[in-house]
Amino acid sequence: MKGCDSPRRVSALLNIGGCIMRSGIELSELEERLRLLYICGDLADERSMDRLEGLIESGVTSVQLRVKYADGFDLYRSAVVMTEFCRRRGTLFFVNDRLDIAMASGADGVHLGNSDLPISAARRIAPPMFIIGATAREPETAFMVQAEGADYIGSGAAFVSSTKPDAKLIGPVGISRVTRLVSIPVIGISGIRADNMTHLSGLGLSGVAVSASLAGKNGMSEAKKISDYIRGGILS
Repeated sequence: MKGCDSPRRVSALLNIGGCIMRSGIELSELEERLRLLYICGDLADERSMDRLEGLIESGVTSVQLRVKYADGFDLYRSAVVMTEFCRRRGTLFFVNDRLDIAMASGADGVHLGNSDLPISAARRIAPPMFIIGATAREPETAFMVQAEGADYIGSGAAFVSSTKPDAKLIGPVGISRVTRLVSIPVIGISGIRADNMTHLSGLGLSGVAVSASLAGKNGMSEAKKISDYIRGGILS
């Protein structure tokens, strides 16, 4: 967990009666709600929504919609459905890459990659209380996006991933270099499963993002295992 009194705090954190992110959400609350982020690769339909409900009941605390093949209209329709669904369950909902769809659907935030709209530009047009996540593999990039106004960082690849096989592997050591340099929450990404969570211990992570292992037939039990590990302090 990141401390409010960290000497590394930069302009992405505003100390107003406690630690407040640029989005307006308290740091401690954001860390808690980013504990287990499910990256959903399916548009909203009966099957995917049933799965989503089961995963939330099993410990998922936030959801990111990431469907690369979908056009804007279908992505927007799914984002509207998932925004309302997650809000009723107290779960954060993000749209990957598409700031326009995230804002139009009323999502809690957006996650932007290195080739997407710059964080500083997104922050200028984002509404109040809107959460902006960024991707950073290198410490220098992490420091930059924090200064530009990112509320959290996804850092990896932690492990080889079946959903992103070409992602640059930085491993736990690379992730620890990122967490040491920034004060905003960092979540580990790529290839994370219950059976490799121990390798993420002590890295300074606030949570993890998981896709493939939660999308399979044993997704609910996997989510519960990962959630129980995190609640048990494995990331401390």
